[in-house]
Amino acid sequence: MLTYITLIALVFCIISCGDDPPPPGGGGNETDPGILFTDEFGNITGGDTTDWCLNNMNGFSYGPAFPNPATVNSISVKMQTPVADTIKIYFLRNNIDTVIFYDGIVNPGAYTFQYLDSMNQFANSYQRLYLKSKHFASSQYCRFYGDVKFEP
Repeated sequence: MLTYITLIALVFCIISCGDDPPPPGGGGNETDPGILFTDEFGNITGGDTTDWCLNNMNGFSYGPAFPNPATVNSISVKMQTPVADTIKIYFLRNNIDTVIFYDGIVNPGAYTFQYLDSMNQFANSYQRLYLKSKHFASSQYCRFYGDVKFEP
């Protein structure tokens, strides 16, 4: 028989096991450990090393956004695939609103994708950036995602 406390814990676990929610809106401070800090070349310089779900298996890799935090309105991500694949890279603004970064077919090789926020729609905010691959099903491997902080 479930006790009241066990039932509450079970409900909390079920609720928290859903898809990752979008990151909080607003800016935050420069020492926020909730993001993975990268320089303008994509080198990791500190911060939350668990913030990005990265993959590097069987010749497929996806790296964190750089620079992060972004002090300009542009970020880049690198990926590599050993096979032709259909991928989608997008910002999840909230549970029903996405902004597409890239959506298309890539041939085997290494790629750097750059996103320019020319409308400043992400100024002073956090955004969750996802990559979906048809070749690598998210149910088999980690989902490829992480947070990007856009500073003014």
